[in-house]
Amino acid sequence: MTKPATLRYRRGRIALCCVAAGLLAGCVSPDPVDEDAGYRIERRSTPPEVAQAQAAERVAVRWVMRRSLVPLSRPLEQAWALADEGVLPPVSQAVWNANGLRVGVLSASSARAFGAALGETAESVDGQLVVADWPELLRRSPPLGAEFVADLTVPPGEERRVPLTGGRLQLLVESRALGNGTAELTLIPQHARPRASIVPRTAREKLLDGRVFDELAVTLTVSERQGVLVGLFLPLEERPPEPDPDNPPEDTPQGSSQNAPQALNVQETPGGSDRPASAEPSEPAEKPEPAETDREALPALTLGRGLLTTGVGPRHFQVLLLIRPTGLP
Repeated sequence: MTKPATLRYRRGRIALCCVAAGLLAGCVSPDPVDEDAGYRIERRSTPPEVAQAQAAERVAVRWVMRRSLVPLSRPLEQAWALADEGVLPPVSQAVWNANGLRVGVLSASSARAFGAALGETAESVDGQLVVADWPELLRRSPPLGAEFVADLTVPPGEERRVPLTGGRLQLLVESRALGNGTAELTLIPQHARPRASIVPRTAREKLLDGRVFDELAVTLTVSERQGVLVGLFLPLEERPPEPDPDNPPEDTPQGSSQNAPQALNVQETPGGSDRPASAEPSEPAEKPEPAETDREALPALTLGRGLLTTGVGPRHFQVLLLIRPTGLP
């Protein structure tokens, strides 16, 4: 009767020895072997700084933003002089300008002076946007009623222009926290054209329908005391004339009033609930189709013209977007 008990005892000692050996070896399982390559894969622990960076990338970044409308004919060089447009390499800046787009970084210390240089606005709307692991929509145009052009020419290369008809123009954003009180923001223009699919897709997946111009994407690094300013690049020769003061514009956005000049304070978080507000307030109706006699006089219909204006005439408005991160780790 003692033999089975002795056998169980010996088996127990063998199992205990195996567990102890595993503990002494650091509980590391044998390294796998890639038989095809003929070598052993070496496992290494992740350095602390890499682990910290990977954890920061998974943190959603909350951005507060202000969208302002100012007359299309108003020169804004004094306001843009307060923003640092040199954050982009010269080639990237030239390509963005060729597409009617302009971007710079505005510091908190310049916010009040920027508001004074901007002057009164036809409308200013605050909102919030949370960006995690998928592109989000920052700006969307009305349906395109004319042929716009995306200029993909990179100096000194050959000219590359892509006509854009139908659908809408969009400006997408990606971002990630860098873990040191700063965040990266990537701005990506897109020609959105919904497509039919028999496979169920989420709203996020549908957002990327059409052509995403990754070749026009730009990335900037900002802190909570800095804001990214996005606006229309308009050469002097293409700027519409000032409207007649004796015949004031009647096509101001619905529900808006002429606001007094206000500083775009990049330190102030918009009021309201903690739930992110839509980054796209109500917009005027689709841009009117220009008369046949005016078609030849129209300036180039660039990405900036479609994304950051309410029309192309002297009574229309240009859009300025100021976006700033908040609550960074």
